[in-house]
Amino acid sequence: MITTAEVKSFFVEFTLFLKGFASFVAKAVKKNVLLCLLSFLIVVAAGYFYQKRQPAYFQSEMVCAYNNLHKKTFGEMVHRLDKLAKSGSYRQLASQLQISPKEAATIVGFDARNVAGSPLYEDITTERTPMYFTLTATDQSVFSKIQPALLDYLNSTPYQQRRTELDAARLNQKIGFISNSLSQVDSVIASYSSFVKHVRAATDSASGFSNIAALFSYKDQLEDKMLDYQKSLGTMKSVEMIYGFATADYPIQTGNRFWIGLFFIALLFSISISVIKQVVTDGR
Repeated sequence: MITTAEVKSFFVEFTLFLKGFASFVAKAVKKNVLLCLLSFLIVVAAGYFYQKRQPAYFQSEMVCAYNNLHKKTFGEMVHRLDKLAKSGSYRQLASQLQISPKEAATIVGFDARNVAGSPLYEDITTERTPMYFTLTATDQSVFSKIQPALLDYLNSTPYQQRRTELDAARLNQKIGFISNSLSQVDSVIASYSSFVKHVRAATDSASGFSNIAALFSYKDQLEDKMLDYQKSLGTMKSVEMIYGFATADYPIQTGNRFWIGLFFIALLFSISISVIKQVVTDGR
């Protein structure tokens, strides 16, 4: 069993070790200050030139809603596109999106998120919340081409296509039935109007007007149903866009995180070089 004295002794020795190590590092940096400074500047310069050689890129977001399947499925589909882009598989990427390989080569990557900002391919919740698709590309002009291509890709699974065909056939059947009913109602209204005008213009009763009013009401109901079915027929896609890509006029600039990380790496590298040089010198 470890005693309190042993724990205290451990922390005391560990503190002495840290102080000794810090003293040695400070001594190494002080004695090799020029080497330390030169190493720091080399790493910063290398990072600067690396950043300058990277192509400028644009980024924008498209928000969509979905009618069937699941948002995790669409997240997995977009995640597959992202892996193709990052691996440089531009021919396969172009085939999936039905765009040219030249346009596909401008794509840096895709990102699909849910409303909470988590990866969409990990989302197993059942709420029908919007889906957020972010495209990063080196060419500003491809966003307008990839937007419809991405929507078509998300709606291109065999399951979705077959379901759309069946739903369209069902709705068209209902629209045809309502259309026939409207034709019959129009014929009755026309016949009744002619009858009232030529035969019973003077003797028509209140019940007759009530009947014709009911016909007009029934016609209005049929027309409302027809409009609903036509709207459903026009919005049968599994994924529909809420708003599309809107790219900025200028490419994204390197953020502060890059420079902070670069200076931190340069500092560690320069200190490490100084320590190694001092260890070698002391060893001699």
